[in-house]
Amino acid sequence: MGLIRFALVLAGLLFAHLSVSPWIEVGGAVPDLLAILVVHLSLAAPFDRVYMQQWAIGLAKDLTGGGEAGLFATLYLLAGIVLSRFRSEFYAEHRLTQGLVTLLVSLQIQLLAGLLLCVKHPHVEFGAVAGRAAGIALYTALLAPLVFTGFRLGARKKRR
Repeated sequence: MGLIRFALVLAGLLFAHLSVSPWIEVGGAVPDLLAILVVHLSLAAPFDRVYMQQWAIGLAKDLTGGGEAGLFATLYLLAGIVLSRFRSEFYAEHRLTQGLVTLLVSLQIQLLAGLLLCVKHPHVEFGAVAGRAAGIALYTALLAPLVFTGFRLGARKKRR
């Protein structure tokens, strides 16, 4: 994914994350659309620029009120590094793979962010945070194949 296309996709998903996600909230869980982009880049993009793009995605989430400064930048980068190291083990084009990998990555990111929240604020119960993290991860995983299809269609139009 080229730099301009990446910037446009990031801006579009960030806009959707900030404006559409609150409207489609289910039980307090909103999908993490930016985590889907991190998974897509980990499974499809070349290694030479994927890490900087994943860090930029996390930084964009941090700057738009996603959490502590640098938290999601670090978590998205680490999740991307781990996933891109194992991407040869997956059949990345299968929708089930995309959904399950997105579920695991999103759950990991949300649980680590929740753990930091519990450490910083001892009155917050980890069980409640873990339940919310599971809801966000499940909702994100359910939307992942749809978003991956959008990425695939955008890539096909570019090749023609």
